[in-house]
Amino acid sequence: MGSALNSLIFFTKRKDRHEKTVEKVFSTRGKFKMTFGDLLKIARAKKRLTQKATSTYVGCPLNTYQKWEYDKQKPSGIYTLKLIKLLDLDPEKIQNILENE
Repeated sequence: MGSALNSLIFFTKRKDRHEKTVEKVFSTRGKFKMTFGDLLKIARAKKRLTQKATSTYVGCPLNTYQKWEYDKQKPSGIYTLKLIKLLDLDPEKIQNILENE
């Protein structure tokens, strides 16, 4: 993941002890880059959803959803469409991020 200087991590605890907002921004050669997994984490936290609830809605196993958030895999088309609908994501932003990874 690189040195601590290349990674900024902000945690904002919510009143509900089970929820927290995680925003990660990785710096690469002076430019900020957000991965698809980062986008999913932030959008899911804003909706106050758990990984389990999100995976259930999308219709995939929990470990598959976790692989998406950890940038180990990318969802197929139908799953991407369900994520866009559930998390109110911008399709153009997703396309840009996926093309630049």
